[in-house]
Amino acid sequence: MTALKTLSSIKNRIYGFLVNPKIVKVSIVFSLINFLGCVCIGIIIASLLGPTGYNFVDNYISDLGSIKYTPLPFFLDYGAISSSITLLPFGFCLEKVLNPLPPGEIGNREISRNKIRLTSLGILSFLIGMIGFFGIGLFSEDRTTSLGLHYTFSVVVFAGLIFTSIFFGLVITFFNTIFPRNIGIFMVVVPITPGIIFIFTEWPLMEWFMLFSILAWALPVMFLIYKTLGNLG
Repeated sequence: MTALKTLSSIKNRIYGFLVNPKIVKVSIVFSLINFLGCVCIGIIIASLLGPTGYNFVDNYISDLGSIKYTPLPFFLDYGAISSSITLLPFGFCLEKVLNPLPPGEIGNREISRNKIRLTSLGILSFLIGMIGFFGIGLFSEDRTTSLGLHYTFSVVVFAGLIFTSIFFGLVITFFNTIFPRNIGIFMVVVPITPGIIFIFTEWPLMEWFMLFSILAWALPVMFLIYKTLGNLG
């Protein structure tokens, strides 16, 4: 029992650290500047200095991490690895904001249970997505190994984030939250659409649309969380 209590105490301390408003603020600001900055710099370098002339229609996002397409592939690698870690406080904070009360403290217990299930699935999907995000940076196109690990982690990151979008989007759509329901509907419907198209076509542009559709809901959600951090417990 002592060991279990110790583990529980450590887990609570880690969770408390991750959802600390100051940590979440740093997480949001740094992650946005870091990842978007790395991607933008990577695109500019690949477009101007790359041997093939990088473009959204013909090139995958992952091509930014390959020496075949850019002389400086480490921008994407660093951005993915570092952001997969610094985004964790934002993910746990979003889960806390969407489901702030335990069962029994909300009027309808069945509604409470459904909300908890969806937010639990949402944070699980988010963590899976972050593992994929870390993996695509660690195993870039040039370091994919004979197992094709880069492709595997690419599937993991997009599948994880799309399901994150769906589960959290359902919570925002059907339950009272600080977020407009329109954002929730967008999260449920839009990101999965280019994902399905990409499965059948493998068109690089659809991969970019997946990224843009995820950013399209993540940015306003981050902004609203940032504004309300002072009210978080």
